[in-house]
Amino acid sequence: MNLLLYFFRGRFAVFCLCVVFTNCSGKVDSTTTSAIIPISIDLEQYTTIEAADFWAAAEAIALELGPESAMEQIRKITKTNRFLVMHHALDRTNEQSIMIFDHAGKFYKKIIANQEGPGNFSYMKDFFMRNDTLMEIVDNIQQKTFLYNTEGTFLEDVTLGVAAARFVPLDAHFYLLYRGNAVQFDELQITDNLLLIDATSKKMQSFVPIQDALADNLFNVSNHFFPDINENTFLFCDIANDTIYECAKRGVQPRYVLQFSNKQMQQRALTKLADEKAKKNQDYPLALLEWANNQEIIKALELIVARENMLFFWFRYKGQHHVFRYNKKSGEGQLFRLNNISLWPLWYAGEDELLMVVGAPVVQRDALQQQAYPTPTQVRAVFEGVNENSNPIIIRVNIGTLFSK
Repeated sequence: MNLLLYFFRGRFAVFCLCVVFTNCSGKVDSTTTSAIIPISIDLEQYTTIEAADFWAAAEAIALELGPESAMEQIRKITKTNRFLVMHHALDRTNEQSIMIFDHAGKFYKKIIANQEGPGNFSYMKDFFMRNDTLMEIVDNIQQKTFLYNTEGTFLEDVTLGVAAARFVPLDAHFYLLYRGNAVQFDELQITDNLLLIDATSKKMQSFVPIQDALADNLFNVSNHFFPDINENTFLFCDIANDTIYECAKRGVQPRYVLQFSNKQMQQRALTKLADEKAKKNQDYPLALLEWANNQEIIKALELIVARENMLFFWFRYKGQHHVFRYNKKSGEGQLFRLNNISLWPLWYAGEDELLMVVGAPVVQRDALQQQAYPTPTQVRAVFEGVNENSNPIIIRVNIGTLFSK
């Protein structure tokens, strides 16, 4: 059994059959009636972006360190017109909090889990900025969302009745949930990964089958929902299906099928993993670890940036950032590899900006000092001021400058 057979089990089988007969050049076949667009990516044909060019397009932001603002692990960043809002966790205690800084890195507010009184969330999995001042937090244990403003004031909660690894609100009480391959998150006995749920009426629709090989191990095959060009529409990638889906209140539909040049190898690896799981013995966790650590297997799209006529998606391959730039009009694409840039995860900040995290600023400072190329003055000044106790550094990268050559 291979990956394609897994996909045939799902509700989108007819689309997948159409894709088999489209051309593989990366262009859209005008004779194809399916709305799904195949995109071919030759992993060995790429343009290299050197580290010097990356840092030339970057700005470093030092996050203020104080009694309330000490940080360790940043799990998500969202940029608003005024703030950098972050999901933060302490490595030792797994204390969950929302940390808010201004664009210059000055500390503004902290909203902490497990506090007494209304608005008490216990196990935060994700948050979403509804606008510049309103944020919604999803709690996986209570199966609720909690609405706060950036002043730290609790406003309301909404009961979902379903656990989720990631979420986005599509309107006041209508949500899109990603379950993270966890069939056992609830007692619904639903084997699909995406749920559309009306929290008022509790009506629910499900989409995108959970892959047998990955079910119930909490390995997320997608990091987040990524905004599309239309309002309240998001893109989600299930790399196990090689498919990017369009998600909106009206439903979930496959939009693109990714045809990586190492597809057969990736399918064999997933099939092997499924076979090990079917044996129901102690070898499966080791097989999963081997699969997860294999740098020649693409396990997730780290970022999708959608524009009117262009699509960027980022992934890791052989330990390096790769970016595929796809032209929607021509159907042509170009692959870039960022040489020796080991900063992830990454987030889109809007206005053609990316955000990356330097979790160990002293290590990065020492690495920059040893490079032969000159480091931009602003970046060098920020890293020269770090020590072993410093907060993580945020790197803001301009996409236009980065891909201008």
